[in-house]
Amino acid sequence: MNYVLKIIIDDLVKKPYAIVSLDELNDDMISVEVHTSKKEKLDFKKMDFTTFLDANILDEFLLYFSYGKDVISNAYVITVSPKAESIDPSLKFNDIIYTYLNNNQDLLKHKNIIINAGVYDYDQNEYNHIDKFLKYDNVNFLMSNLNDLLPVKKIGASIRIINEITNEVKKHPDLSPLERSMYAFDLLRINLAKTPDNNSREEKEINDLVDSYVDPSDFYPVIYNEILNKINVKSVCANGEFYADDIRRFVVSYIDDDKYGIEGVYYHDIAYNSVQNVKKSLSDALPDMEEDNPILDTLKIYNGFAKTKSDMEQSGFLNYDYMFADFNESYLNLLDQMNEKINSNVKSVAVMNINNVSHFIDGTNIITSKKVLDDEDRVEELKTDIERYLEIFNNEICAEDFLEILFNVRKIEHQYNKDVFKLTTDGLKDILYNSRVNFTNSHIAEELEGLDEDDEEEVEEIIRDDIESNFEEFSIKNDISNKIMKLKLSMYIKEEQERKNKEDKNK
Repeated sequence: MNYVLKIIIDDLVKKPYAIVSLDELNDDMISVEVHTSKKEKLDFKKMDFTTFLDANILDEFLLYFSYGKDVISNAYVITVSPKAESIDPSLKFNDIIYTYLNNNQDLLKHKNIIINAGVYDYDQNEYNHIDKFLKYDNVNFLMSNLNDLLPVKKIGASIRIINEITNEVKKHPDLSPLERSMYAFDLLRINLAKTPDNNSREEKEINDLVDSYVDPSDFYPVIYNEILNKINVKSVCANGEFYADDIRRFVVSYIDDDKYGIEGVYYHDIAYNSVQNVKKSLSDALPDMEEDNPILDTLKIYNGFAKTKSDMEQSGFLNYDYMFADFNESYLNLLDQMNEKINSNVKSVAVMNINNVSHFIDGTNIITSKKVLDDEDRVEELKTDIERYLEIFNNEICAEDFLEILFNVRKIEHQYNKDVFKLTTDGLKDILYNSRVNFTNSHIAEELEGLDEDDEEEVEEIIRDDIESNFEEFSIKNDISNKIMKLKLSMYIKEEQERKNKEDKNK
């Protein structure tokens, strides 16, 4: 018979006790659930036992148990009881567990320990409280968002990735909010690859983390959301139902970019534009995917970056699960009906959702009380605010602005790693085509009108021709070719000077 010991730390427990029962998932496993305080040393001889099993099994357990033997299997789950109201709220759960383990050193010396304390692998604040366990290889954390148990050293890897990307973006303080968002989008989705052969240590490490997530596609939006907030771009994670049979996580951000005169709430489906997804599906779907390397292919696609709510719905998202998911024109109609007898609960939900939007965009609740809805003048002001918010939610970024953002980011990226971040006029044009970003004077909609879905070749030809003509005009107007040539020339001169300095130094 095997035993598993679960220790529940609760300061309200005056005398330690244990409940012994069959494990719910394994008939060959006996579960010993010990309730104790964070100060006490584990001592079965002084413990009250309640058991629903044969007394002989309990006698065997008490007779043979010791820290040096395997009567109890190597699976200790240490948690904190949520009922422990006397626990000092200023103390983190992990501090309490650490104190307990220090009083029970034999556990640390002889057993593998699983700690369940609501830890997320990307949370810097939590990591600051668990890094004290770093020296213990036998201590693992049951992560709140992962399939796997992780030792502290692997938990730190996620935070290293977040900090590395954050620090790289912050090296360029002149980048605008949209440019920062795109730079972080690229650095994360290509797996921090340093070489085009896709064999870097960073890529292996991040792939291990991706595979650890309950849903691997959750990794990118969760980490991207953390990075955006660290580079001063307000964002939240959200879930969406994709074509009614797939739940996908994405990031919603509010960006007010003075450099481009763009204010919008944008959706980032970064998992869709990740290397993993390109490997899995997009290489076969997009005709311009000619490279053998999925990293290079990935950097030709931005159809998941900074999309409007309408764009997301047109691409297949049917329902959303986040704080302002159902915000739409219906709120204007609802405000028009406020003088009529409307259910109080409907009013409460409307107030909550409108305030969620206003707080996300403007940082304040624009409705302080339901009584405001009885004031006709105030209701008219609210309608003006809501109309503004609706415009912000659907402020599509045109190809002209997108190209300028992309060009400014790709210039930095190309200097960062010219083998991975290619920079050519044809490459920029291909990105527009693959990402389905339209110019302001595009005639695509008119030309596609009346065509059937089966006319794929004709559709693609119309899109390609439209982009070709508009891109050429944009490129000439903005002198793109010369700017690229000057950048590459300056990089070449710098590399040659560095090479010469190195040769002189070695003489």
